[in-house]
Amino acid sequence: MKILFRIIFLISATTLYTQDLTQYVDTRIGSKDNGLESGYTFTGATFPFGMVQFTPSFFSPDRGFVVTQLSGAGCSNMGNFPVSASNGSLEISPNDMVNFNHIDEVRVHEAGQLSTSVNGGIDVDLTTSKRSENNYSNRPLYNKLNAATPTSLFNAMIHPLRKYTIKGVIWYQGESNVGFHEEYEVVFSEMIKDWRSQWGFDFPFYFVQIAPFDYQNNLSPDVRNSQLNVSAIENTGMITTLDIGNPINIHPANKQEVGTRLASLALYQTYDATLNYESIKPIQTVKQGKEIVISFECLQGGINYSPVNAEDLEISQDDKTYYKANVRVEGCEIYLSAPELKSPKYVRHAWRDVSTGAIYNSLGQPISTFKVSAE
Repeated sequence: MKILFRIIFLISATTLYTQDLTQYVDTRIGSKDNGLESGYTFTGATFPFGMVQFTPSFFSPDRGFVVTQLSGAGCSNMGNFPVSASNGSLEISPNDMVNFNHIDEVRVHEAGQLSTSVNGGIDVDLTTSKRSENNYSNRPLYNKLNAATPTSLFNAMIHPLRKYTIKGVIWYQGESNVGFHEEYEVVFSEMIKDWRSQWGFDFPFYFVQIAPFDYQNNLSPDVRNSQLNVSAIENTGMITTLDIGNPINIHPANKQEVGTRLASLALYQTYDATLNYESIKPIQTVKQGKEIVISFECLQGGINYSPVNAEDLEISQDDKTYYKANVRVEGCEIYLSAPELKSPKYVRHAWRDVSTGAIYNSLGQPISTFKVSAE
């Protein structure tokens, strides 16, 4: 049965693709220098999509290249899948992987020809096909762009989408900006403005305040506070994740709740639904004797205080030494004081890497990390 299937398959393939498939071969695809990842630069057919390539990958000294591999040619870190062995059994190990990089290649001054070597001192000569007849002798040794290069992500992933119609954007990012909160607030705000200019209208932009994680530097509250400040931009919205984080996992697993909150926010602000999951923000802070009074938006009908997390609500007189606050809640206002302070001025909430919050809305969701002062 297997032999019959192979004969039928081969006959069908021969019937369907009798044209010259070398026009789809491009030896210049791929530039990874790690044999365990994708992007091998070997002759391979990229037909019909141009994003997959059948390439020789594993090498055995006694049998030569023994696996044809389907790889994401030119796609960094895309998985590879062994398709078939040419003969005999195959023992796959990292030591048998073909390791190629542009640093080892030797250019021939003839248009489109190239020589290189792979592990084991095996020389490989590459030539172009009809699809690739340019002179590559002056090509850089390797591509120096990466995901952290300014403009690379935008040019590769956002710019091509500008002609598509969109309704809005949801965004979850910020962990890598911990320690650079002032810069982050500026570039995040400018990114939103720039994307809107690319599409030509102020579309809704909804995002997630980063979740608690033990960064071991206590700098993440500054980023969360910067995100809160960015949410002041018109037609934006932010949800909190203080209650669904994981102190030992920077990417906590409960994404379903994140999605529910984002969806509910979009449904409320863009599609006129009734339930709003947007994070409640402090809107006014004043001093009343030895107390500080903070007024909040009443989007969900009131504020709830959790004494279990009392250490997450602190006040200070000099913005240096903070004390746990005594808390009194009245509707959408909270009254804060501390016996150590005669004239408190500063308030901060959830100001630790792994804070879970001490004040909640009526839906049971924590109110954002924030830091405010009373004049």
